[in-house]
Order: sequence, then structure tokens, then C-alpha cells
Amino acid sequence: MFQPGDKVFWERTPGAKAKVNVVEQIDAETVIITYRIKHTNKFKKRTVNAGTLTYINQMFQPGDKVFWERTPGAKAKVNVVEQIDAKTVRITYRIKHTNKFKKRTVNAGTLTLRVSVEPSSSSSAAIDLSSSTDASAVDLSSSADASADASAESKSSAVDLSEPMTDKGSVARQKRPKKFKLASIEMLKDGTRFGVDIFNSKVAEVFSKFWTKRVPGDGWCLLHSANLLIKFYELQIYPYTKEDLRRIGRQMQDDFADDWTIDDKTGTPVKNILTNELINPSNLSENWAAFLAKEMDCRFIIFTCQSRIDAEVLPNEAEKRKYRPKMDVWSFTAREVLPYPADEKTTYTHTFYLYNNGHYWPLIPRKQVNPNELIMKWGNQTYEHIVEE
Repeated sequence: MFQPGDKVFWERTPGAKAKVNVVEQIDAETVIITYRIKHTNKFKKRTVNAGTLTYINQMFQPGDKVFWERTPGAKAKVNVVEQIDAKTVRITYRIKHTNKFKKRTVNAGTLTLRVSVEPSSSSSAAIDLSSSTDASAVDLSSSADASADASAESKSSAVDLSEPMTDKGSVARQKRPKKFKLASIEMLKDGTRFGVDIFNSKVAEVFSKFWTKRVPGDGWCLLHSANLLIKFYELQIYPYTKEDLRRIGRQMQDDFADDWTIDDKTGTPVKNILTNELINPSNLSENWAAFLAKEMDCRFIIFTCQSRIDAEVLPNEAEKRKYRPKMDVWSFTAREVLPYPADEKTTYTHTFYLYNNGHYWPLIPRKQVNPNELIMKWGNQTYEHIVEE
């Protein structure tokens, strides 16, 4: 918790920090700060998110959770083992995609303390600006103290298993995140075709509660969406690569030894080799969502919509196959995907949301949402309409 008079860095925008003074911490997420207006002797107060503030010249204690700026612009969440002297700190962090931890001695100047989110129990008056002018007088247009956005580039950390975890996916983001759009506007369809009005009404009712952002449509959109969620919510794991998915597929293959699938080209049954799905993928199956859910300690709520024209096959006089439209079909599904392998004992910490229309879209709640209510509103049903000749 910040105290009145604390001198801190305020990260106004990713990569741009300034030194300011704390006036008062109102609650776990809100702090009042003061700073000098550029090229004047006037000071201004402002209410900011506590997560944008970090301490200056912090002495670290064993167990402190900190950001380590390994290289300029690349930060990771790590734990402090001990501070050896004013310039040297020993830290520990988890090795990528393992449960093994490594210790390392680093420069104290590369570490910044992560903000505590304990509820405030104190109420304090505004500080006397006349006695702290030299500390809080800052040109906020300067980027001398700039560094990369730690929250968006977190890569690893040593996890304190005794610390209670919170569901980050349930936190509403009322203010639109940078480069995100309102999902209900992004997904709306035009036209008078059957089913469009049904789809748009569901979109307005469900997706108006979410922000979204398009990820690359290269067949790995599920992976890209998962990585966006990892970065957005600052999960204490590395983003995943295509090779990571291949490794996971090989590890899980024994569980699918008796599974069969239909070959798209020949129409014949073949053994389900998980990694085969990763060869020039178009839209990864929910098996991979379950694998990623296990890695991310979460469940996914996935909304899907498939629309198609079923064709009627008729022989013509030359005994050739002739196709003509027969039925316009719209299928809506909404379900939870639990960490693999799911059973009655399966647990998870976070709930994250995806939309799949042949392309996966990550969804960020902008309002408080009830997953079960959203699943019911989206529904699991199919609408059909005979196509008139």
C-alpha cells in the first residue's frame, strides 16, 4: 500500500514513466498523485490506477514480488530471495514451461516492486507541496525514465503457492483497451439473408459486454488468442509457440491412442494423431483449447456460430451429380472448456472468453458478466430455413 509522500514512478502510457508523489491511496486500485505541470510552478492532482505505480529506490525483502527488466523493454515477474547490498539482489524465477526454478544475482536497479492489492485501512490528508517541490517537480513529457510495459510483456515468475489467486478474467475493463473494439460492433453482419437477424440479436445481447481484437488468421488464431490473454491479464507464464503446441501434442498422444477420426481427403477412418492437426491448420479443435486451459490454469467459455447452405444432390440426365441449395442452416453453441483432462475434480483459477466463427476472437469483459447466463442467452440450438428456388 502506498503512503502519503511516497515517491513513485507513474507509467502514464506503456514505456513512458515519470516521477510523482503519492497524496493518498483510496482503495486497492485507486491512488491520488500530484505532479508539477510542465514549464510552470503549478501542481496538479490526479487519480490513477495503482497498477501504474512502482516505488523508487526500493529496498527489497525476501519474498517480495518484483518486475525484473532483463533487457530494455523486456520485463518478467520474479521473486526476491534476498538483497545482498544496495546494488545487488538475488532473485528466483521459473524456467520456461517447467516446474523448475532458478536463482540469479541481478542489479537492484533492474527491479521494481509490484503493487500490493491489500485493501486500504488508512485515510490521509494531502501532502504539503511546498515542502516536496524538488521531488515532485517533473516534466511529464520527458521519457528519460521510460521503460517497456511490464504488464504486457511479463514472461515468467516464481509462484508463491500460498498466495490466494484471483480470477483475472472476471475483472471488467470499462475503458476500451488500446487497439480493441466493442465486440458487438465488430461481429455484426449485414444483409437480409435468413439467420442474420437472429445472429445480430444474439451478438447485441451477449457481445455488447465484451471488447475484442482481431488476431492473425493464419490457422493459429487459437494460439494467438491464448497468448493475447496471457499478456493482457499478466499471467505468470510465457506466451506459447507453435513448437510448444507440438510438444504438448506429443505428450498427450498416449491418451488418444484409441481415438479415430475421418480423413478429410479420403473419407476413411484414420488414427487421431494430434500433431497432424498442426500441419497447415485452419481452425484448431477444442482439444487444443483444453490443453491450453491446463497450461493457463483456466477454463474457456467458447461461443460459436456456423452458418452454411446444405445442398441437395440430384442426378441429371447425363448421370452427373448436380448440386442446388436446399437448406439455410445456422448453428449456435456455447460451452465451457475445462483444463485437460476434465473430471469432477478439475479446478481452475481464471475464466476466459473466446468466440469461434471459423476464426478465434479473444473477448475481454467490459462489464461484470455471469458465464452461465451468457451461455443461456447465446444458446445451443440450430435454425433452419428452406431455400426457395
